[in-house]
Amino acid sequence: MFSDLIVGYLFIGGCAMGFAFILGLLELANFDRRFGVARSRCDALIGTSFQPSRSSRISLTRASIQSVRSLGDRFFSFAWTLCVLALSLAIVMLMCDLGRPDRLLEIIVSTQISAISVGAWSLVLVLVASAALALGSFALIDGRAFDGRLAIALMGLSVVAGMVGFLYTGVLLMEIPSVLAWRTSLIPFVFALSSLSGGIALALVAAAFTESRQNSRSAYSLLMRIDSVVIVAEAIVLMVYLAFYLKSPETQGAFDLLLCGGMAALFWMGLVFAGLVLPLFLEVFQAYVPDSRHLLIVATLVLVGACCLRICIVSVAETDPTQVNAALSAYLPLR
Repeated sequence: MFSDLIVGYLFIGGCAMGFAFILGLLELANFDRRFGVARSRCDALIGTSFQPSRSSRISLTRASIQSVRSLGDRFFSFAWTLCVLALSLAIVMLMCDLGRPDRLLEIIVSTQISAISVGAWSLVLVLVASAALALGSFALIDGRAFDGRLAIALMGLSVVAGMVGFLYTGVLLMEIPSVLAWRTSLIPFVFALSSLSGGIALALVAAAFTESRQNSRSAYSLLMRIDSVVIVAEAIVLMVYLAFYLKSPETQGAFDLLLCGGMAALFWMGLVFAGLVLPLFLEVFQAYVPDSRHLLIVATLVLVGACCLRICIVSVAETDPTQVNAALSAYLPLR
């Protein structure tokens, strides 16, 4: 059975990877304004270079997409710092579970290619890129230059390595042969969608703490609408997983555990209601006029759901008679 530290690592690490992926895309959308020669100091501080038109629903949609380019340096400096903290916490949790810091180094330098070694590499690469981009954002706020070619390379690295990182958490479980309920390609999909939604939630947290200094509410509305689509996709994949896989005779115990057994309360109240239904309602209902309080409420609900998802999925190993640790030992250094 996975320890609580590994469950926390899957949650925080996955959401942080999704966060880095989202921030990398937002940085690329803002590259010309933030790192171009023509950027103004006013744009750098408050991010108001674009004022969206509200004359019609069509113009509002176009303005929302364009308004992503109105995010200022204060948002990115706070967001990348938050990303660095989340990634660092995930690494600490992994090292604590391994017992000694050098065991994480053994995974990184190992010649055996596995899901956990690829994930460790992606985690380190995203941490380096996030820290550099955080420093770059602080430099821009102070009016100092930051090399555009280096910046775009770091943005690309955060997008690619971040995507690999939030995909690998599900692949890690799928590759463990001792739990039949994990032996499906739906696990990486549901984990990836949850991590992506969690990454958007962390972006909303950063927005909530910088919203009063920026005129970027349309950008936050767009993020929330994107998250609502991700939540719907996550719910569909989860329903397919429950309906077509866990209902088989070999995994009936896992199905019963989640829906009507010991994990039912956490599954229905934590994952389904708090993590999917309620944030989806709030995002659709309030998508056009978000304020900082609303952003924090939605982000908290999404993150609670992401945490409950990992607890629920990991807990189905209890219904399997084989030992998870025996299978996991093939991917980790000997303790």
